[in-house]
Amino acid sequence: MKDINYDVMLYRRNELEKNLDEIRATISGRTCQFRDYIETDGKIDAKKTERFIQDIIKAYQEFLDNDEKFENDKTCVTKGKLKKLLHHYLYITIVGPKNEYEYTLNTFLPYCFFNNKNKYFDDLLSLSNELITYKNLKDLYFDEQYYIKEESGYEAGSYIDYLNNLFQSVTEKTILETYKLPKEIWDENNIIKLNNEDTVASENDVYNENSDRDIFKDNILAPLADEESEELPLDNEDVIELPEPSPEYYEEQEKILLAEFAEVQETESETLEEWKASVPDPIKFCDIYIEFRNLFFDNALSSFTKNWKDNVTNMIDAFLYKEGLSLYSLGDDYGMIAKHIHITAKKINIIRHKKEQ
Repeated sequence: MKDINYDVMLYRRNELEKNLDEIRATISGRTCQFRDYIETDGKIDAKKTERFIQDIIKAYQEFLDNDEKFENDKTCVTKGKLKKLLHHYLYITIVGPKNEYEYTLNTFLPYCFFNNKNKYFDDLLSLSNELITYKNLKDLYFDEQYYIKEESGYEAGSYIDYLNNLFQSVTEKTILETYKLPKEIWDENNIIKLNNEDTVASENDVYNENSDRDIFKDNILAPLADEESEELPLDNEDVIELPEPSPEYYEEQEKILLAEFAEVQETESETLEEWKASVPDPIKFCDIYIEFRNLFFDNALSSFTKNWKDNVTNMIDAFLYKEGLSLYSLGDDYGMIAKHIHITAKKINIIRHKKEQ
């Protein structure tokens, strides 16, 4: 039986989803920039930003009031905890830096580019699908403390990780130091208890959120050790034994890795200072970030946050529609867009039928 490569299916399906998301973002207007709404003379204006946030929330309330599905619910987003939750979310994604990571050539360390230039409305969805993977604040804390990639949605390069790095850079405190959790969830070693107390995480499975940086700093040859540890197939009779690299080779590699590590630190430091200079109050931003995280897991808001991504998407799209930035607001011209989509669907269907013949 022929081996089936499911990686091809997954890759193509992911590419399709990306293309569909790009079409949705373009039609809704999320590919438009919003700098003019918040900036004065190239810097973020606190009053304009607040007005922008209030206008988005107001448009969302009008959308909810107009939607027949919400007639019996009468969801109100213009007061109380729900307004504060949406306000803080928008403030973080508007004022916060754009989630940009790039990786060094040899160490694969991420650069954090702390800037908020060229931000688009689509960037306001950057945090909309990460927190929903957690049932409560305790679960998020556990991942931030132990950082189990395979078992969580918390990953290097995620927006939560990005904001946590920013928080630490501004306040000189780790995100873990902000938690005020009940004593009963801690064990005698001051370690948070697992949901399943029979589960024991080994040292190889868990590590602190910043440990990857510590590894490269303290053991700069770690990547080289990883390469050497790869096992060759035992049934390969044509294995060629390569000569052991010389000490000079390791010395040269160490210089390269140390230089890249220094470049990462310098880039993060420079862009962080640029971001601080562009925002009204970096400390206020960090305070709002912490308050938002606490609000998100408030039981009183769970009925709203369980559909968080859809709700945030509707909020942004409703504002764009009201502002006339959305192609949905076109008159007869929107028919041309629908026609192009329909024609594309028919062409794909023709290919489908050819395959079946």
